[in-house]
Amino acid sequence: MRGNFRGGAGFARPENALKRADELENVGQKQSALQALHDIVTSKKHRTWSKTYESIMFKLIDLCVEMKKRNQAKEALMQYRNMCQQVNINSLEEVIKYYLNKATEKAEEAQAKAEVCCWALQQAVCLVHPTGTHPPARLV
Repeated sequence: MRGNFRGGAGFARPENALKRADELENVGQKQSALQALHDIVTSKKHRTWSKTYESIMFKLIDLCVEMKKRNQAKEALMQYRNMCQQVNINSLEEVIKYYLNKATEKAEEAQAKAEVCCWALQQAVCLVHPTGTHPPARLV
């Protein structure tokens, strides 16, 4: 039994986890910051909703969207739903809206980058061959 213990959340209070995550993010350790927040949200020790958890979820969502960690975001959202559905369902709504807005922003940013790359590629093709068409021998 002793070998199965994986450790706890490591923080006595959620505020401490949020502060630690900010510190880790400031020094470039985003994965560790995400893990600290994820641990506190999914911890069995901390089950009572407070306003601090909403701030934790906003920070966790920022990191998940930035790092493309959708499974961790999904798991955290499910735990947060369980935590606040009886106490403050409006908080869950705000967190989900925030997640959708962040994901949409990131997708639009990626779309814009793809369009710029596509345009640059078209310009490069035009420089190689001004008509934009290549004889079959040059394509091989």
